Amino acid sequence: MSIPYFMSACLSPLLGGTVDKVGGRAIVCLLSASILVLVHYILGFMPDVNPAVPMVGQGLAYSMFASALWPSVPYTVDENSVGLAYGVITAVQNAGLAGLPLIVSAVYNDSDNLYIPYVEVLFIAFGAVGVLSALGLNILAPELNLKHPPKIGASSNNEGINDSDVTAKYDILNDN
Repeated sequence: MSIPYFMSACLSPLLGGTVDKVGGRAIVCLLSASILVLVHYILGFMPDVNPAVPMVGQGLAYSMFASALWPSVPYTVDENSVGLAYGVITAVQNAGLAGLPLIVSAVYNDSDNLYIPYVEVLFIAFGAVGVLSALGLNILAPELNLKHPPKIGASSNNEGINDSDVTAKYDILNDN
């Protein structure tokens, strides 16, 4: 059970650094949700697979998602509302952590106490919602895939940050 959390603890800094260097936040969100769908399909419908394998995949997906989602917040809200945005995200996350066991318990009880495959189907459905949400993010805010995305809603008169500006400023700092 600790494999996903151990993986996330080890991989999140590395993946976060990669997202900072390469970009692709919305794509990473899509990939992480897709991995979760695959992981829960394996857990629910492929009993011959060692459960450690999908647990590693789950840890990878968690790490990818956290490394892409949390750093995207400052790009999507007004700079005076970043703390509020993090607070709302944390509240939603904690509400999910509190409420999801109740939903899992209800599914488990309604399926004659069979966790597999019924609860895994629930998790596949949640993963599918994540895939659809990430597809929407890629369609509606493709600029989040840039290395240094502009703030959402920034006008085209260079209010946003672009990669060439950041690179030029980095070069100037390194020359001094």
